Amino acid sequence: MADNNGDHPISSQLTETISFDVNIDIIRNSEFQGFVTNLERSQHVIIIMNETHGMVIINGKKTAVKKSRVQIEGKISKLSSGYPPPQPSAPIDQVLSNTIELSVAKNNFLENFGQKTLNTIREQAGINSANIINGKLQLSGNNAAITKIKSYLKETLYEKNLSITFDIKKHLESTWKGCILKEFSKNYRVGTSLQEFHLYDRNKVHDTQKRGLPKVRGGHY
Repeated sequence: MADNNGDHPISSQLTETISFDVNIDIIRNSEFQGFVTNLERSQHVIIIMNETHGMVIINGKKTAVKKSRVQIEGKISKLSSGYPPPQPSAPIDQVLSNTIELSVAKNNFLENFGQKTLNTIREQAGINSANIINGKLQLSGNNAAITKIKSYLKETLYEKNLSITFDIKKHLESTWKGCILKEFSKNYRVGTSLQEFHLYDRNKVHDTQKRGLPKVRGGHY
């Protein structure tokens, strides 16, 4: 379940954005990708690896951005043996189109109740357009502006995971073609999605099968 947890001026979300060239083979390296993912979490920054232009973009607080770049360059140095030097990348202000990867619930919220958020995004310098196409947010603008918007959405859109039984999930999906869930979303102005996951508690599997209960439960987002 996702909603907007208040107005957050985009300009206050970001203190610095930097970009630098990185060999495409390094960007595609699974060890490097895992390193970057962990670095994002530890330094609380947004890192975009652009394979098309051989570029890494870092967004966040100045001190965190500086530390992240030092660590990335150190990792690149260890991995770069045998790789050719990176080719000059496209300028950071080059206009690009980008589909923003958000959860289904967040996309659902933006599509149904996010007009104010979309208008705020469209007003930002460097953004040419922001639209929901096929249920996904698509932006057109320069690298720095798109990175800034990703940081803004991460801070602005709140999401909560709730567990429900498999039977309730099926009921919500089938009753009047999901009218209950649609009314809930409309009344509380939230985005929702339903997903399934399997239980892996081996101690409960045998008992679950004996009682004839489903082993799959629904996740309500």
